[in-house]
Amino acid sequence: MSDLIDVAVRVLPPPDGDEEELRTLTVRLRRELLRTDVVGAQPVRDEEAPEGAKGLAAVAGLLAVQVRTFHALRQLVESVRSWAGRSGRTVKVCLDGDCLEVTGATPQVQEQLVGAWLARHAPTDS
Repeated sequence: MSDLIDVAVRVLPPPDGDEEELRTLTVRLRRELLRTDVVGAQPVRDEEAPEGAKGLAAVAGLLAVQVRTFHALRQLVESVRSWAGRSGRTVKVCLDGDCLEVTGATPQVQEQLVGAWLARHAPTDS
């Protein structure tokens, strides 16, 4: 895993929240992620939205994150997990189309889900 690994991190909108609240939550999560070993974590702007996404609502809450190592990926997921637990929000972490939804589930359930997701993306020894 020597090249940059692109990870999409999306704060899911709160049921009764507005776009401004979602932006504020995303900024808070971004600050936390930047304290880990990520190479970068940038909000996705409307013109950078994935094909098929339309309007500002499609990119609100979305961060494009890059890591270099599996260790940094693990730190990223643990940081998201901690933030989601404290904030009560749900966050999706996607790598190569494989998404992990991090919620306020019990720590044991989240640990199992995170462990299984990370195992699918662990480097293989040749």
